[in-house]
Amino acid sequence: LGGVSGGNKVFYSLAIDSKNTLSFSNEIKPILCIDDTVRRLAVLSGRYSRFAMDPAFSSRCDDMYERWIEKCFQACVCGKSVVLGFFEGDCAVGFLSLSFNDETASIDLLAVDEGKQRRGIGRSLVNAAINMARDKGCGVINVATQGNNWTARRLYESCGFQSVDLQCIWHLRIGAHSLK
Repeated sequence: LGGVSGGNKVFYSLAIDSKNTLSFSNEIKPILCIDDTVRRLAVLSGRYSRFAMDPAFSSRCDDMYERWIEKCFQACVCGKSVVLGFFEGDCAVGFLSLSFNDETASIDLLAVDEGKQRRGIGRSLVNAAINMARDKGCGVINVATQGNNWTARRLYESCGFQSVDLQCIWHLRIGAHSLK
């Protein structure tokens, strides 16, 4: 029995102001189906994940994030989530998946194409998610990210999210071949 540190996970929360509408780009619209671009962005969203950093998982990390976005789209059919895309022409260059549970919304995945980062696309997606959560009657929106993902942390904090919890994650090893 052993373990490997999966790093720290930071949990953020934002109480949604029911009166203010945040500005976001009109290039944002729901993504209705998965294509290769969305799959690539989903894989990109996992590059700082604890799974990507763990040698026992890293070879399967891309598949995990592709399956994650597929599950987000399955939840869209039930009205429990939405995947928002930031489009340049017909191509999504960023996306955010947002799930709803009673009066709480959660940002599940967020990614912006590496060549398009630092242009306000992530902030615009987060603002659109906050507005959508407010419109669905949610009073709170939550998100979790890896402690070493400073870009995401700065984005959420600059959008008004407050850190509410920090957890140290461990990946346990039981036997030499337990993860194969």
